[in-house]
Amino acid sequence: RQELHQKFSDSIKDVQEKMEQQDKERIKQAEENEKLREQLQSFLNQYEVREKHFEHELKAKDLECQLEHAKLKQAEELLKQAQADAFNQRGVAELMAEKGKE
Repeated sequence: RQELHQKFSDSIKDVQEKMEQQDKERIKQAEENEKLREQLQSFLNQYEVREKHFEHELKAKDLECQLEHAKLKQAEELLKQAQADAFNQRGVAELMAEKGKE
């Protein structure tokens, strides 16, 4: 009977040791998971910051492009106006020259 009791006690002790070891492993895995979760969140935050930075750069480039397009249109309009003024002045000069001949 004593021997049976000892075997039973040893078995219980082995089971308890295995359970304690499993608890330690679960705690270790939980800590590793938390560390990985924090790293992943950090990477995600960095990605979001970079994405916002690129969005701002893209908007700035788009605004620069719009500004340059507006400047080009303005320059084209000024050129057309200058050409029209030159044409009108030449026409007036020609009329005056013809009147001068008469």
